[in-house]
Parts: sequence; C-alpha cells; structure tokens
Amino acid sequence: MPYSFSTIDKEDYLFFNVDGEANALDDIIAHAESVISQARKFKHTRLLMDETALVMNVDAHDIILFAKWFAETKVAGTGFRAAVVCSQCNRSLIRSSETALQNRSISYKMFKNVESAKEWLMR
Repeated sequence: MPYSFSTIDKEDYLFFNVDGEANALDDIIAHAESVISQARKFKHTRLLMDETALVMNVDAHDIILFAKWFAETKVAGTGFRAAVVCSQCNRSLIRSSETALQNRSISYKMFKNVESAKEWLMR
C-alpha cells in the first residue's frame, strides 16, 4: 500500500498522520506532491508529519534523487518548514533525507516525538 495520510488544520501548522509504505522513488515524490498541495490548500507553511506508522522500503540513493527533485520544484525559499516524527526503523533514512534537503536549503528536521517537533516548528 502506498502512502496515505489524514490532515488536521491545527491553526498554526498543518498536521499529517501518515501511514503505508514507500517502495520506490515515485512513492516518495507522489507523497511530497500531495503534502505540498494540502499545505497550499490550507495556506500553511509549517508542517508536522507523524510518520511513525510508515514503512520505508527505499534506499539512500532514492533519498538523494528525491532531494534533488524537491529542490527543483522551487519549494526552497517559500518558507515551508517540515518537522517529521518517524519510527526507529526509518530513522537512518529520514536522517539522510534531513541532510540532503537541508543541503538544498529546505527546512526539514527529524524528531523522536511530536512535542519536540512542534516546539521546533513553532520557533
């Protein structure tokens, strides 16, 4: 099953409860497009994503290609800020995403819990 998510408008940020699987680069890109679309629809630039129920079956190469694609979408510099809470098994991939995206001036950070993610997001 590819990604799925529910969205909650929290007034100061948009909350995503994400589950499913990422099995290929196309899954990651489709998810990012959906998240960006929702953020624009709700007029939010702060995004908090709970991905603790997400299974990532991709590798570091896919993450680098995703970061390159994301940078080319011209989202960097638009004020989007994403805080991601992930499961223990996805931490190394999400950490790779964090590094690759931050190297492209995209504000994206991984957290172990929603509280610390929200605190960073609201700064």
